[in-house]
Amino acid sequence: GGRCRQLVKSFGGLPNVKITAVCDVWDQNLAEGQKVADPKAFATKQYEELLARKDVDAVLIGSPDHWHVPLTMDACKAGKDVYVEKPLTHDLSEGRAVIAAQNETKRVVQVGTQQRSMTHILKA
Repeated sequence: GGRCRQLVKSFGGLPNVKITAVCDVWDQNLAEGQKVADPKAFATKQYEELLARKDVDAVLIGSPDHWHVPLTMDACKAGKDVYVEKPLTHDLSEGRAVIAAQNETKRVVQVGTQQRSMTHILKA
């Protein structure tokens, strides 16, 4: 969706970052994601296919909120580092499960709180 595309554009501009795959269940979002990714990027509607790829080191999760926990946990278990949009969880049990998956796999997990890093907020 729109928020994820915005993040992909930002991440794609970072040194040593290449958007090698995109995933979305909605055709329109998948097509838009392909436009901002590497021209040779793999595209799929099945996130498991993306997580199975050896050329994917980290994932950006900008899905609907209820998918944040399962996608983060599956990405960790697949050996991927994770940047996930807020909210990460809806209750404490989900938080404990994500922390356990991160600790078990030793992956990097960062939860996006863009309002903390927006230029005008930093200036204030």
